Amino acid sequence: MVDISFKINGRRVNPNSLGNALQRAMFESVRKAIIKQVGAIRCPQHGQAAKIVYKGRSFDKLSFEVGGCCEALIEVVKGKLK
Repeated sequence: MVDISFKINGRRVNPNSLGNALQRAMFESVRKAIIKQVGAIRCPQHGQAAKIVYKGRSFDKLSFEVGGCCEALIEVVKGKLK
């Protein structure tokens, strides 16, 4: 499965430990949408899934980085997420 993480102000955020129910629901919604879009994509050569990190100063200012074993995998995942 695709590895998805969130970083706010440089700190990794675990959506399950957020006290704010609305923020927790928003993070979970984003996570589910990403899995639906790219969760099944694997590198055809290595069988690896992508690693996606959402970063920003706040939830409403997130951008994402995609990593993986091959540039081809990264480009496919980025294309699906745009």
